[in-house]
Amino acid sequence: MEIQALLNSATNWVLTMYPAHHSAYQSQDWLQHRLLSTKKQANSGFFVKDVKIPEILGELLRFREFFIFENHIKNRGHRMENRINREDMLELTRRMTVARTSFTRIAGCYVDEDGEYDGSFNTNFLKLSQAERKKNLELAKAIPFSETNVQLKKYRFRKEYQQAGSMWQLFMAMKSCGLKNDALMETFYDVIMENYVSKEPYGIFVFHDRYDVPVKGTDKERQGESEEVFEYIICGICPLKGEYEPEKPLWGFLFPDFTDRSADINSIAVFRERENQPEEEFLQRILKI
Repeated sequence: MEIQALLNSATNWVLTMYPAHHSAYQSQDWLQHRLLSTKKQANSGFFVKDVKIPEILGELLRFREFFIFENHIKNRGHRMENRINREDMLELTRRMTVARTSFTRIAGCYVDEDGEYDGSFNTNFLKLSQAERKKNLELAKAIPFSETNVQLKKYRFRKEYQQAGSMWQLFMAMKSCGLKNDALMETFYDVIMENYVSKEPYGIFVFHDRYDVPVKGTDKERQGESEEVFEYIICGICPLKGEYEPEKPLWGFLFPDFTDRSADINSIAVFRERENQPEEEFLQRILKI
């Protein structure tokens, strides 16, 4: 019975680790059927007629190698799909200067070291002083200007996370109202405060922008007026020092993601300042993705 146990173990190993197309399962079934239909019982166990054990295992390993290759190709395509193009981010950050900005609004709240609400703000971005605009633009810019696909990564929302009452729906509503709905903003702050863990005071800063995306030719030269307005929000969670002075953000996101110079409302670009920070805390507990 040792040979039968070995065959079952090898077959299960392949099928468990490398799920494949239905036709591949049929091929595995055919192989098992061929092996079992040609065996005959003897005193020491099962023998396979005209087939040596190394040849049997060789066939199983060829199946395994095929599944590894197929799985690699699928994963490679998935990774390419979820990679951020650095040029897309640079197109946004080039405009994040006092002279060129089109930011419309800034909103946020402060949280003390005990995790308690400590006040909020919501104002027209252009009503800030020039010094305040410059300081806040630097905060917002830190998210898309961070190291692409290392500090800043793209994630897609599953369809089940785009239902009524989801974070995706909240982000869409925040974007659509231009951060002007205080009830929506308070809901967002509550979600952050309930899930974000910090031993120091921090601030939640949210920015809204509408970018007229210019039409460009293959030579990347601008051609006429824009055909799309990219409306988006940027959020940064920043430690506070002194009198509510924000430091560089530790976490944040850009929603929706800017892909191929267009909005991808099914994706979000998530920022974390240090690689050793656990992603699950932000992705699952806060963003629900």
